[in-house]
Amino acid sequence: MENLGPHSSKHKVACGRLAGRSHLANNMPCQDYVEARKAGGLGCMALADGAGSRSHSEIGAKVSVRAVLRLLLRDFDALYEMALENPSAISQRAVDVCLAALARKARSMK
Repeated sequence: MENLGPHSSKHKVACGRLAGRSHLANNMPCQDYVEARKAGGLGCMALADGAGSRSHSEIGAKVSVRAVLRLLLRDFDALYEMALENPSAISQRAVDVCLAALARKARSMK
């Protein structure tokens, strides 16, 4: 792993997900998703708990996590500034990005 900056040490990240017993017994996929990425000295991790009562929730969790990671890595500085002025706006931005990504994925699955 690369050094993430002059004041940090080397970081290692591990992510994991596991289908529960009821999912295994009913031959259902793990509906949760987690991923970590780094770029330009910034490391991010996101996770989503899939909506178990919805079809394709494992796809929705993956799409949402990847959309949030792209947002964080692309716009971190702007999001940081936004947090100083209006922290709740970051949550709304993340939701908007996820909804747009989910809509694109849904259209592609039709």
